[in-house]
Amino acid sequence: EDRMSTPNLVEKLYWEGRTHDAQGELTEAERCYQKAVALRRDHRDLTARLISLRQRMARAGIDPGSGGSGAVRVPPALEAGTVLDSRYELLDELGRGGMSRVFRARDRALGGTVAIKILTRTADNLKSEERLQREVQILRQISHPNVVRVFDLGRWQGSLYVIMELLEGTTLDRVIQSKQRVEIADAKAIFHDILQGLQAAHSLKVIHRDLKPANVALTEGRAKIMDFGIALIEDSDVSLT
Repeated sequence: EDRMSTPNLVEKLYWEGRTHDAQGELTEAERCYQKAVALRRDHRDLTARLISLRQRMARAGIDPGSGGSGAVRVPPALEAGTVLDSRYELLDELGRGGMSRVFRARDRALGGTVAIKILTRTADNLKSEERLQREVQILRQISHPNVVRVFDLGRWQGSLYVIMELLEGTTLDRVIQSKQRVEIADAKAIFHDILQGLQAAHSLKVIHRDLKPANVALTEGRAKIMDFGIALIEDSDVSLT
């Protein structure tokens, strides 16, 4: 294989993977697809086949990514109707960013709806996961009506996701961008809620460090602070900065 050109090697791995796939040898097929993706992600329908294969492996109780170390992370296929861990049914997409997508989801176990933020970025994924895990650890300590509630973490098809309070409304930056008039009394109420949320965080020695209009949700007559992903806990490790 070392003497083969990259295009030929990718093609060879692609068809070997398809052969294993057709014979039901899912782990071997995944190993071939992973090697091919590492060399050329856009070859034929390679990425789509790898995603589909991992979904079938998960349904069969086979751990996706078990085909060897150094597995290539491929963003999971996410759409309405997808069920995470046999519990959270994705209903519709609420938004997306460079590293994640946010969905409205139905909790089949307890009923009601929640928000699910799932990491989709493949580059620097370890650092992204560390930030998300830290955000959950911080927010689970803060119980306040002016700070968004976070319930738990999960992992689906190798990607980390977080279950959060579903907020119906808008964000402060969107209100500002709309240039609609905000009455003085309403502005004072928003500032009051933000300060109350910050006071709750500061009482636990948590410094937000990214407070901006985009991270302030306006819902049900109340402002809530969001996104503690780069928050700092005093006297703690500051390597993630």
